[in-house]
Amino acid sequence: MINSGYTAAQAILTNNVRPDALLCCNDIMALAAIDAARDLGFLTSDDLSLIGFDDIPMVGWTSYRLTTIRQPIIRMINEVVDLIEVGAKVPLHEMTTSILPGKLMVRGSA
Repeated sequence: MINSGYTAAQAILTNNVRPDALLCCNDIMALAAIDAARDLGFLTSDDLSLIGFDDIPMVGWTSYRLTTIRQPIIRMINEVVDLIEVGAKVPLHEMTTSILPGKLMVRGSA
């Protein structure tokens, strides 16, 4: 995932039309995008805003300071387990879904 994130970011950032921001599908890809941007000479927060998803511990490191969206992982796991338990008894079309709020963790990359 880190290699694909790096390669994708390099391709996007060397395109004729460079974006102002990248919203990455997870923190690992966002960290790879930061590395790619730095290797291309961008000062990430000044030249490019980056946001990830997950809020893994590494994103708070001083060398990254990635702005990310923290997901309620434990609650997500509990919801899935509940759905699996109910799924054996209830048809799929009768199941309810939940929207679980994330939290924006603003750091130095946005």
